[in-house]
Amino acid sequence: MSQDIDFLSHENFEALLALSQIIELHPGRQLVRQGELSDAAYFLAEGSMSVYVETPYGEAPLTTFDAPRLMGEIGALANLPRTASIRAASHAKLYVIERTQLIDFGRQSPDLLLAVIEQLGQPLAVPVDAQDELGEVVGADRDAVDAHVDEPVEDEDVGG
Repeated sequence: MSQDIDFLSHENFEALLALSQIIELHPGRQLVRQGELSDAAYFLAEGSMSVYVETPYGEAPLTTFDAPRLMGEIGALANLPRTASIRAASHAKLYVIERTQLIDFGRQSPDLLLAVIEQLGQPLAVPVDAQDELGEVVGADRDAVDAHVDEPVEDEDVGG
């Protein structure tokens, strides 16, 4: 979330947090999993969270969020599945903001909606970088397979 738009100091945001459930996570504990329903957003009040995508080749790290940070608001507002998984990188304290509460807050605070729109383009560079990094690893494996495939085959090795 851009720190340029300071909706976090908005009095309605404090009221929203007062209505929200507080959860605490120990390092390594999962908050959300890629593909799950986005039924809530999370305000990270303390700690840090690791964001990653799950691929057929394993986990690809995208970024780390540090407090204070609103997370998951785009999926919750748009009613979309989670596009990434998030787990605690350190001890973390979070507020669970239900989708209906978030929508109501957005109606009262247009700054929140502007911040979400502003954020839409920012994470695009991160997944591209992660895909490039993953592609280098996968490409290295493909090079090894290609080198093996290009090895000459002796006639006696072929059943003929």
